[in-house]
Amino acid sequence: MKTFDLYATKVTSIDEIKSRLEAILSVKFFLHDSSFWGAYYRSDNEYAESIRILPNFNGKELLFEELEEWPVIVEVNSPEDPSQIISHTETSLEHIHRTEVQTGEWAKKYLYVDGKLTLILERSLI
Repeated sequence: MKTFDLYATKVTSIDEIKSRLEAILSVKFFLHDSSFWGAYYRSDNEYAESIRILPNFNGKELLFEELEEWPVIVEVNSPEDPSQIISHTETSLEHIHRTEVQTGEWAKKYLYVDGKLTLILERSLI
């Protein structure tokens, strides 16, 4: 099963969130540039977990229109320990939603509401 977590923050600087996450998670982020995403940070580890820190506005448009009040987005793909990020309030991150996918079988989407994940969508991929 693959898990994808989406976080957002009111902190306006991707550099500030990068520094906070590096200190908390003991990972190193590297600056990347994309014609679509703009400048963003990415960290990959040997266990296939990846984290991207993205500005929600790439200079032309909002990347996540439904999250327009959040200037910085953090995507965590296949988190080794999802609670590791959620439990650290000093990151200033809000857990927005989680998607779980069992390749070729099913997909589930959860919203993070009142401190817990609430299933909002489930579909078969068969």
